Amino acid sequence: MRAAFDVVAEEGFEGLRTRTVAIRAGVNIATLHYYFSGKENLIDALADYVSMQFISRHAPPVPPSGSRALDKLRQEFADTEFYVRECPDLLKVMREFANRSERDTTVARIFSTLTAHWKLSLLDTLLLARDEHLIDASTNLTAAADALIALLRGLATASPDTIQPVCEIILNWMTILKPAQTESLGEVKQ
Repeated sequence: MRAAFDVVAEEGFEGLRTRTVAIRAGVNIATLHYYFSGKENLIDALADYVSMQFISRHAPPVPPSGSRALDKLRQEFADTEFYVRECPDLLKVMREFANRSERDTTVARIFSTLTAHWKLSLLDTLLLARDEHLIDASTNLTAAADALIALLRGLATASPDTIQPVCEIILNWMTILKPAQTESLGEVKQ
């Protein structure tokens, strides 16, 4: 899996060939095909490998604030900064999954599953935030999770030094602005 990961990080999915992976892994092509009957199986396994990297690799724990929800959100942002600084290849491979999913239905299915697991985790955090009265009860949590995913994906392409200030602003917006305040912000824009 590490060989497949390295190929995608360096060459994108365009360079992912079972023969290339076999050579990098130091096995013959028949051995690779014994474990992965084709490229789709290899991509599935690569997605599992990437998922395990995100599950097992994290920034150091954030200092406790007294709010479990806030701590979980802050950890998401800290992890994003950690991945930018310490795991750039992991982010490259995720971007490859995202880009390739736009034109490949197999990769789109796999990428959708990766995103769905992340979204469920964020929804749990947002439910906790609502229970802790950090966000308004009327907040559409699905839309909020989608917004966080978009934000975190964007931050994953930013300079590491810009991530923390942006995260603090977003957390302040989430915990301070209530629906009436956001409506008045919309009026100001008009």
